[in-house]
Amino acid sequence: MLAPTVLWAQRTDEIFITIDLMDIENPKVNLTNEKLYFQGRSLGKDYEVELKFFNKIDPEASKQSITPRNAFFVLIKEEKGKEYWPRLLEDKGKVHYLKTDFGRWKDEDDDDDVPNPMEGLDFSQFTGMGGMPGMGDLGNMDDMPDSDDDTSTDDDMPELEKADEKAEAIETKA
Repeated sequence: MLAPTVLWAQRTDEIFITIDLMDIENPKVNLTNEKLYFQGRSLGKDYEVELKFFNKIDPEASKQSITPRNAFFVLIKEEKGKEYWPRLLEDKGKVHYLKTDFGRWKDEDDDDDVPNPMEGLDFSQFTGMGGMPGMGDLGNMDDMPDSDDDTSTDDDMPELEKADEKAEAIETKA
């Protein structure tokens, strides 16, 4: 059996795991507090993976979703609010199918409680700000120059045919 690509990311209280297989047939999942076992068929090939975790998770509180795009797991750490795990797996070795999910990754020192600075702003309050004149007579632009007037700024450009003739003349001399 083949090992599927597994993406992972974490927060202080949870682990995100994505098994990157499309159209999974006959999925078998066994989740315990120490490991995740997955087996399934995708696009005519059989896949299997067993992940023995660095630390324990709470399988009862954890969630899983198998969609046509992938198998996704949100695993709740048994020791919530502690520090980040240094790695996903119990063993320190590099595993060729395991990759960091940078789309979901958040560093330990990133602040989860930082509010959105734009949240709660009422942009209608900015219409009467001093120093910002209103649009007034913007609709009447009769005195503005039109873009389709007859004046051209391309007067100093040579005709294309003349440029081609000069290039041919230079080539024949060489």
